Amino acid sequence: MKFSSLKQQLLVTILGMSALIFGITILAITIINQKTAIETTKSLTNSRLKEMSMQILWHFEKPLETVRNLRNSFIGLREKSNKNREYYKALIQNAFIGNSDYLAVWTMWESNALDGNDKDYILHKEYSENGRFSYSCYSNNGEILEELDNSENDYNENYYRIPFDTGKEVVLEPYFYSYLEDNSNPFFETSVAIPIIYKGERLGVMGIDLDLKKLSEIISHFKVTPGSWSILISNSGLIAAHQDTSYLSKIH
Repeated sequence: MKFSSLKQQLLVTILGMSALIFGITILAITIINQKTAIETTKSLTNSRLKEMSMQILWHFEKPLETVRNLRNSFIGLREKSNKNREYYKALIQNAFIGNSDYLAVWTMWESNALDGNDKDYILHKEYSENGRFSYSCYSNNGEILEELDNSENDYNENYYRIPFDTGKEVVLEPYFYSYLEDNSNPFFETSVAIPIIYKGERLGVMGIDLDLKKLSEIISHFKVTPGSWSILISNSGLIAAHQDTSYLSKIH
């Protein structure tokens, strides 16, 4: 009887140990599979993020290249003492060719910094009240129009002050802006803007405005897993791009 009882105890112990080992094995497999799944997801996420980052980078690199070329063209004309503003205006207007994503192309210059002839353009509707070369064109359903009644107050706005004061190329925080006199149909946009510096002297700023809805279109195509979605947040915490555009400009 003792032998039978001992055998039963041993059997129970062995079965218990087997169940414990089996349980530990199942737990280990689960943890390993979980870890593998997490690592796979991380790897896939990083890969997709890099791909999306390159698309977003290209979205800003193209207009940056455009404004750099514009700046160089302006400096070239200025070096030749060209005082005909029609040439400079034509350069701005031509920047839209092949660039349907641009909302506006613009430039703003310090007093007499472009041609030394600001006095001849005082109160001219295309420039600032003091005749400074402050010129902007915008696209309206494929038509290129001049933005009139540019103000001296515009020189206090971030799109001018930040690149001019820092001397650096910038992509501005998102903001709302309308190109129409009645301020209707505002765009949620950003600007790429660069300082115009010649021989160490800061002469003005050159910039391009971009509709941020385009970025929402770009990131809406990037999904790490079914049902996932992407979001782009600005440095100040504003939602700059989202597949649901009703979230744009909201604070994250």
